[in-house]
Formats: sequence, C-alpha cells, structure tokens
Amino acid sequence: MMSLLEEFMIEILAMLMGGRQMPARQVFRSIVSQSARIRVMKVLLEEAPHNRDKAAEHDEVITRFERISEARNRYVHGMWYTRFGAIYIEERRTPEDFTARKKREVKLSELETLTHEMADLARLITKIVYPPKTKSAPSNRNAS
Repeated sequence: MMSLLEEFMIEILAMLMGGRQMPARQVFRSIVSQSARIRVMKVLLEEAPHNRDKAAEHDEVITRFERISEARNRYVHGMWYTRFGAIYIEERRTPEDFTARKKREVKLSELETLTHEMADLARLITKIVYPPKTKSAPSNRNAS
C-alpha cells in the first residue's frame, strides 16, 4: 500500500513543481530518503511563487504522508517477536541500535487503522489531483 501511496504523492509533487509535464517521478524516485522528499514538497508548497494559491489541503496531504511514513517505518524497521500467540514489536532508533527497547504488543486493529489512514489519504489526493468536474448549465441550442 505504501508504494501506491508514493505513486499518488508523485502527482502532488508534480503539481507543486508546476504541473504534470514536470519530471516529478524522476525527482521523487531519485530522492531516496522519505524525509528529504517530504522536505522538498514542503519547501515547494511554502516558497514557490506558483504555489501561493494552493489550498490548505496540500499542506494536510504532506503532513499526513509524513505521519504515515513514520508509522510505517516503525513497523518495518522494528524487531518483531511472538509469544503465546501475541505479537510484539521492539522499536529501535536505528537498524544498528543494540540498545534494548521496551516491547509492546501489536494489535491487528492498529495495523488496520494505518491501512485505513493510507486509503483515506489516497482518496484525498485523488480529489485534489482529479477534482470533480462541475456541471455546466445545459446549452439552449435549439431555442429560436
């Protein structure tokens, strides 16, 4: 799901860079650090003159993406244990960290919540990138 969410964020980056014709995919994928990607998007949103009219939704998207990325990384880089049918994770500051951390039990509901947050963010991005078309008034071509 995270890879799909990153694909959606490439669309947001393209908008922040000035439009879909921009090489957003190449820029996004060449920045390997998620925190650096987020920083680039924040700077573009806050500093680029062409983004002055961007709605607060763009800031919300970046903030939510940052929060989801951090949560995902805690799961991916944590040390997982099972005991008597329960699942535990021990979070570490870095993969090389030998310092013992307190284990905590991971409930399925918290993983489901993260998945729902990812899906909700994907829906919000879709609304921003592909806004619903407004219906125009019917033309009265046959009136004479």
